[in-house]
Amino acid sequence: MELLIDYVAGFTIFAVALAVATTLIISVSLPPPRMIESYQVKPLVVVKDGAVSSDKPVRIWIVIYDQNGWNVLEETTPAQLPEADFIAVFTGVKVAYFEGRAKGQNGYVSRHGFTRDEPEPPYILLRGGKVKEVKDK
Repeated sequence: MELLIDYVAGFTIFAVALAVATTLIISVSLPPPRMIESYQVKPLVVVKDGAVSSDKPVRIWIVIYDQNGWNVLEETTPAQLPEADFIAVFTGVKVAYFEGRAKGQNGYVSRHGFTRDEPEPPYILLRGGKVKEVKDK
């Protein structure tokens, strides 16, 4: 019985030492993992002939101003632009397109709509209904 306990204890010590030694040898001899540079591919959003298109589906926000006031449409490309006095198309990081005038409006147009307080970019600054500044992220 004592001999069995000696063999089990010896095997356990040997197995632990072998595992630790193997781990140390592998961690020292292998090169460190290579860091992969991550980059974002921003798809190109194109507005042509009243339609918004892209090379892959992109979530866009179309902000319009017409006789009913300000409205926000959330779409995925491809999408058709509605008729309005002022149209702005936003992606998550930039102003993709804008045209027209919002008569007498002073404030900021973002993908959340129209506001008088400066929102997080991207946004369009309107003064007297004309575009004064376009700011992207």
